[in-house]
Amino acid sequence: MFFSIFSPKGGVGKTTLSLALAEAFSYNYKTCVVEFDFSPGDFAVILNLDTSKSITGISAGKPVENLIQTPKNKKFDVILGGYPGEYEKITPDDFNRMINVLKNLYDVLILDIQPNFMEICIDAVNTSDKVLLVVEDNLAVSARINGFLEWLTVNNLSDLSNFVFLRNKMLNKTPVYLDKIKYKLPIIYSVPFIKRLNGYQDKRLFYHTRKIMRLLVSGV
Repeated sequence: MFFSIFSPKGGVGKTTLSLALAEAFSYNYKTCVVEFDFSPGDFAVILNLDTSKSITGISAGKPVENLIQTPKNKKFDVILGGYPGEYEKITPDDFNRMINVLKNLYDVLILDIQPNFMEICIDAVNTSDKVLLVVEDNLAVSARINGFLEWLTVNNLSDLSNFVFLRNKMLNKTPVYLDKIKYKLPIIYSVPFIKRLNGYQDKRLFYHTRKIMRLLVSGV
């Protein structure tokens, strides 16, 4: 199973949900989460990992297996993202080789894509079982989502058939701004706003990511 997670707007909880889903899947499946983020990403700090081992190693011809790290006391594995400008060293062939190796090594592969979407991810997104677009129901997020989906379709980069919305920090059951998006994607799940969230390991969030996991496994 291969899932991509993306939002064109930062601050919506994409990284937290990516790690929380990796945690949920890891209890039943061999799981790896790849941080495709060069802003830089947050995985190294959150998980206390070695920044000398990162995704940029694939551009130097390093075996993908040598880039994998396992956070302390965790069952899932991780490949860290890089720093600004480093993504330019990675060719589409490098990236696709990494994805193919990881799909053979793991039951579940999760690709956490940075907010500034890069075309190098297009093949991976199109071969994902599901692309989870993380959204909050506000005007800024909805406007950016609409623009991103417009860009994909106008340029014939995706038919959006495997795209779904994953609502986060839900305050109202009935969407307001999401209903104004031109592209009506299904909402796979709505995660309520959790006060004083204690990161991706928060038990209240785990309750919801386990539900999302079951939906993804069932192919919904």
